Amino acid sequence: PTVAHRTSPTNMGLGLLANVAAYDFGYIGVGPLIDRTEKMLQSMETLERHAGHFYNWYDTQTKTPLTRYISTVDSGNLGGHLLTLRAALLEISDAPVISEQLFLALADTLRILEKSVGTTTSNSSLAQLGMALAVAADTSPITVASARTDLEWLVGCSKEIVREIAEEPASHSSASQDAQEWAEALNKQCEESLAELNSLAP
Repeated sequence: PTVAHRTSPTNMGLGLLANVAAYDFGYIGVGPLIDRTEKMLQSMETLERHAGHFYNWYDTQTKTPLTRYISTVDSGNLGGHLLTLRAALLEISDAPVISEQLFLALADTLRILEKSVGTTTSNSSLAQLGMALAVAADTSPITVASARTDLEWLVGCSKEIVREIAEEPASHSSASQDAQEWAEALNKQCEESLAELNSLAP
């Protein structure tokens, strides 16, 4: 796989909406959504334009235009994406502090981790975390207090999983490195969810 160091107005708009989709699915919280959106828009403001219009292609490393033409298709795509972004951001102020997707999103990451781990001594910890996630997701209504308790436990358990995988004898194999990365991703997701909850409802 290679990285193409170029972007277009369509790509920029899709990048903004990808963050909205990540929020809607519960993979990131409102804090990271706002932070990523703000950084992207600030970066877009620094790009050279013609009469307010973005050029069709930019180098993502230098931010210089790769072309000197305006695409009405790409500009229209970006316009539609920005309208959608605006509507999504306006909805957030009325959204509950705890998203119903929160624990379902953590379960998604756990399933990927389970596939990458295979058969190891970490399975008991993974099973415990999976059961805790299932209970948390079934709790209705999800309250700030119950979510905080669940997330505090999940943070501790996910840290233990990271430690166990790191101590596996075959920890240098590509499969084990993949498992380590997903374990760290799950732990980070748990920690960020707890930090955001504590920030929104201290």
